[in-house]
Amino acid sequence: MFSNAVKPNSIYENAIGAFYQYSKIHGYDLHHYSYRYDVERQIFFMKLNSIIETLIIGLKEKKYDWILKKYLYHKDLIY
Repeated sequence: MFSNAVKPNSIYENAIGAFYQYSKIHGYDLHHYSYRYDVERQIFFMKLNSIIETLIIGLKEKKYDWILKKYLYHKDLIY
């Protein structure tokens, strides 16, 4: 999840808290990215970058086995 400039006690901060509680209840990890290190590009590139970084971390730690099952164990692509 990426958010830029979240104000304290705002509806956005409450929404992030709700996402965090939901993820913990259902056994997920919530990764919150808020640092925009490439200010020359549009904000959606930072959102996409946070998704890619989270997928890379999950694949390195083998947390997201559904990706591996879907693509590595596909009936046509059995390795």
